[in-house]
This record gives sequence, C-alpha cells and structure tokens, in this order.
Amino acid sequence: MNDERVSGGDIIAALDHLRTGMAIFDAEDVLIYCNEHFRYVYPSLEDIEGVRGWTYEQILRHLIKNGEFAGRQAVVEPEAWIADRLANHRKSFAVTTERLATGNWVEVKERRLEDGRTISIWSDSTERSRYTARLRGAMDCVADGFAIWDQVGRLVNFNHRLINYFDIGEPALCRGQTRTEVFSRLAESGTIVFEGEAADWVGGIMKKALGAAYEISIEFSDDRHVILAERRTGDGGIVSALTDITELKHNERELVFRGHSLQYANEELEMVNSSLERQGEELVGMAEQLDETLMELQRRDEALALIEARQRSILNTMADALIVLDMNGHIETLNPASEGILGLNGEAAEGCRLIDFIQIVADGELVGDIPAYFSILYAGLEQTGNPAPRHIELTIRRRDGSSLPVEMAIARTEVGQNLFYVTTMRDISERKTAEQALRESHELLEQRVEKRTRALSIEIEHRKKTEHDLLDAKVVAEHSSWAKSQFLANMSHELRTPLNAIIGFSEMLEGEYFGPLGDKRYHGYSEHIHNSGLLLLELIGDILDVSKIELGAVDLDEDLIDVPQTTQTCVTMIKDQAGRNRINLSVMDFDPLPLLRGDKRRVKQVLLNVMTNAVKFTPANGDIVISHRLMDSGGIKISVRDTGIGISERDINRVLQPFAQVADSQTRDYEGAGLGLSICKALIEAHGGRFELSSALGEGTSVDIIFPRERTVLDDDG
Repeated sequence: MNDERVSGGDIIAALDHLRTGMAIFDAEDVLIYCNEHFRYVYPSLEDIEGVRGWTYEQILRHLIKNGEFAGRQAVVEPEAWIADRLANHRKSFAVTTERLATGNWVEVKERRLEDGRTISIWSDSTERSRYTARLRGAMDCVADGFAIWDQVGRLVNFNHRLINYFDIGEPALCRGQTRTEVFSRLAESGTIVFEGEAADWVGGIMKKALGAAYEISIEFSDDRHVILAERRTGDGGIVSALTDITELKHNERELVFRGHSLQYANEELEMVNSSLERQGEELVGMAEQLDETLMELQRRDEALALIEARQRSILNTMADALIVLDMNGHIETLNPASEGILGLNGEAAEGCRLIDFIQIVADGELVGDIPAYFSILYAGLEQTGNPAPRHIELTIRRRDGSSLPVEMAIARTEVGQNLFYVTTMRDISERKTAEQALRESHELLEQRVEKRTRALSIEIEHRKKTEHDLLDAKVVAEHSSWAKSQFLANMSHELRTPLNAIIGFSEMLEGEYFGPLGDKRYHGYSEHIHNSGLLLLELIGDILDVSKIELGAVDLDEDLIDVPQTTQTCVTMIKDQAGRNRINLSVMDFDPLPLLRGDKRRVKQVLLNVMTNAVKFTPANGDIVISHRLMDSGGIKISVRDTGIGISERDINRVLQPFAQVADSQTRDYEGAGLGLSICKALIEAHGGRFELSSALGEGTSVDIIFPRERTVLDDDG
C-alpha cells in the first residue's frame, strides 16, 4: 500500500459526516471546534455563525433559554442544572444523559485532556433510553432488590427495592458509584451486623465476586435478614439480587425447638434460592439481549446513514436531472440538477405531478408525462419487436411555454406492489446548436474546398510550367558555369606564359645582365614590373585553383607531413614581413604531434595563405599566435589567432565564398581577389577536415584547421 498522509482538511470533512455531535473546548472552556451534527442536535445553534468562541456556560444558558431540554431539573431548577453540568464538565471523565424537548435522549461524554482542553461527544441514546426504561420497569416488577454492575464494578442500574436496603444517608445511591464505595458505606453505616472490621467484610465480598456466582446472608441491625446472590454476566459485569428472608429467619427461630420443621424451612429456602437464581439468569439474559439489540440498532443506523449520505452525494453531484415518479406520475425524488430542466424557482416539487411542470413532445404532439410516454413507447416496441433504446432524444414543453431538447433515459422498476419510473434528462440544447453550426460549417467548408481545389488545379499547372522553365534555366546555368570554369582554366594557362617572360625580363633588367641601364629610375620601374608580375601570377594561380575545385579536378598528392616542421617553415617565410609591420609572431609549443597524412604542398599553401592574411590585416604592435595540438578525438588541430581588424559576423560566410571581399572602409585598401579563404576551405574539406573561422570587428580573427582522426598516423596504426 502507498504511504499517504491524511490532511487536516480530510479529518474535518470526516468529522462533519459523523452522526455524532463533537465539540472541543480550550483550557478556558471556550468552544474552538464543533462538527455539523453538534448543531443538528440543538436546532437553536444551527443559524448562529459565531457559536465558536462561546464558553461552555454560555452555550448551556443559550440552550436553556431556547427550551432545548425537557428534563425536570433543567425546567424547574435551571441554575442547579447548569451548576451540575459545569461540575461534570470539569471532571477528567463524565457521562450524563439528558432528555431533549424533541422527546429524544442524548448521552454526553466529556473527557478533559492533559493540556486543559475538553472533548465532548453527543450521541443519540433515545433507543437505549427506551430499552433502559423497559429494563427498569422489569426490575421494578421484581420482588427483590436488584442491581447491575459493569465490568469495572460501577453501578449501572438498580430498582427501587434496592434503595430500601441501601438507604444509608448522603450521598444517595446513584449510577456510577463503585461496588467498593457502596458496600463500604453499607458496612460503615452501622445498619448491618458482622464480625471483624468493615474493610475485611467488604474485602470478603469483593473476593467472592471474583467467582462465577455466590450467595451470602446479611443481617441488619433492625432484625431484617436478606440473601445477597451475585452472578457474573457474559460481558464481565455482575448482577446482584437481594432477597428479604426476615420472615424466614423469624420462622427459623420459632422452629429451633421444632426440629421436624427445620428440614421443611431449608427446602423452602433452597426453592427460593433457586427461584432467585433463575430470575437472576433471566435478567442477565435480558440485559445481554438488550445490549446486543442496542449494538445492532447502532450498526443499522450507521449503515443507513452511510448509504443515505452516499446516495445524496451522488444525486447532488450528478450533472443530469434525475427524477423518480410513482405509478401516478407524482414526483417522489429529484436532484438539484432537475430544477433547471423543470424550470423551478427554488420551489419544492416533491409530491407534485410532473405534468404540472413539463409535458413531453413526440412527433410534434404533446403526449403528457413520463408514464404516458412510457406506455406509448413500449407499445410501439412490442409491435416492432425492437429492443428498448437506452437513450432517447426528444423535446419537453415547460409550464412557461418554452421548449427544451433533452436526452432522456427511462426505466420502470417494481418494488413489492409499488411501481416506480426512474428517468434521467440531459439538456442538449447546446449540442443541438453545435450540431447545426457544424452542419453549416461543413457545407461552407465543402464550398471552400471546391473553390480551393479549382484554384489549386490552376496553381499546379502554373507551377509545372515554372518548374520546367527553372529546369531549363538550371541546365543553361550549369553549362555556363562549366564553360566559365573551363575558360578560366584555359586562360590561366595562357596568361602564365607571357607573365613568366615579363617576370624573367624584369629580373634581367633589375640585375643589369647586359650592361647598366643608365637612369636609376629604371631600377625602380623594373622592380615594380617584377612585383606586379609575381602578384598577377599568384592571382592567376588562385583562379586556376578555383577552376579546378569547381571542376572537381583537385588531386591530392598524399604523403606523411610533420606538422610542427611545416608550421615552422611557413612562419619563417612570413617572419620578415611581420617584422617590417612590427607584429609579434609566436608559435605555442605543445606536446609532440604524430605525423599527418595529406598533400604537403596544399597544406603548406593553406597555412601560408592564412598566416599572410593575419599579417596583412593586423596593425602594428599586434599579435599573431600559431598553435597545433592533438585533439581528444584523435584529429590534429592547427590554429592561427590574430588581434587584427576582424570581420563582422554577417560577413564571415561571405569571405569564405569565391571572389568575395568585405566591402568596408577598413579593408578596401588591401590587395587581393578574395579567393584565398575559399580555396583554403575547399582544400581542407578535400582532406575530409573542417575550416572554421570566427571573428568580430575590432577584436581579431581566429582560424581553426581541423584534420580528422583518419588522417592522423598513430603508433598503433603501423
């Protein structure tokens, strides 16, 4: 079972459902809690919202003032009655029984807790009081004194004849007194004759009472003699019977000298004793039967109350109207939901005819109430042989003339000789409205679908024509792109031949191989020709690489590459340029790297391009840091980071495309065709790696060249 905690709210709700009144008073006797049944016991408290906060005495005086009690003392001596109740209330435990003005009896049990609070419980003891009255009447009819004690020796009940023997002054004999107290007072009163101490005599009686049954003779000082016969009951209590044998004792004295009569007197005494035993047994049996009857009645009351509460809860929480009719169409029971269906305005409908509130409309005609419609319905079903429907949709006409569509279920039930109709009704006006709206929406939707279908047909035809035109344009574009790439490749080869001649002749002029040139300005011109030719040759090489990449003609000449050595070679090549620009160039030393399998020339080309860009776009006194390491995945990563002018986030993807440059005032003065980074990206991707660039304006640029694990030559790879 799941360990579920019970909240205080659950306990309060449970106490409110008890058919026993409960109240809790604090140490100052102020009411701090009472359940609903407590107000039910005393009707004058039901409409008082502020009863919590009253003292116990205030509640008693309110009840007396409103005539809630019918007991003699409460009516004749109210102040004495209040004093007695307050005295009992202050005891650690007290039980009192009061007769109410309604004729019922209520038993009040009060227990004071250690913290000073008092818990009081009111339970209906009407039936028990009636049985107790009957038992008392039966005991008063017995010729002997009679008393009943409970399991702990407290006096439960006694008859008037017993008072004749125990009339020993104040306090008077009353219920709740213990056996020890009653017999001690009797022994100490001086009205009986015994030997020894009073405590010993009382102790002897208490000891004898431990057995199943016993008898002793008691002599009173006024020469009366009784037989005390006591017997244990089945529940552990004790029944006591006191039989007056004074006359027998007197006869016994007279017959002392007449021995022949002594035997007869003894037999008479035994007969009397037997009779007393039988009477005691009968009374014990009657008491046990009364206890069993009281317990059974209490169990039945509790079961009936539980069933009634469940039924009322179900009826009150049903969303549908539930109406029970007798065979004449009169309403016997209905739940709160029925008021809206019947059009009631808070008026009581039980006992009225249903036809006074609604009539059933079938096929457009009024057919009367439920029994009439039931007869018509089942007459038709018997003719057709169809089963009875579980739910029927029909219309009812209310007394104000309004009509209401309902879904109704009818059942006919017989209990003994009585016939009942049980029907449930549900208001389906909203559902009918929704169904009508749904039908109208469905019709409108069908019209829209038809209209949209025609429009889609036209649109599909138009899209098919557009797709055909786009396909033709794609073929033309692909052919044009291939022709462009082929043209650029051919032109690059054609341009290299005259460029090589221009570069060669410019070198000859600069070196004055065939004699002095004369004017010194020729040296400057030849140097410009040589540098421009080298730049143009580099641009043509980039264009040729782009053409090869677009044509898919890039072939990798793979070999084993020493990454740190290759990196250092590239650093040496750009070191002078960085020094001229006063840029701090450094290489981070990491653990030794394994060899890399790839195209050494292409890898060197990528590194030189990236490092050259870093030098080109880094201002004086800037920093360039080059590092390489073996990643956790087994791949090799080469990083180049600078503190240059940087690239905006929106231009990063653009600079990785062929022929693209950043159109910015900071970069427009730098030379280049915008092919370097796109070529680097393509060459690294040809190795199966990744070329990642991150940058921000004014914060520099970071380039990561990542080769996959498959390109790393580890020791265990052989």
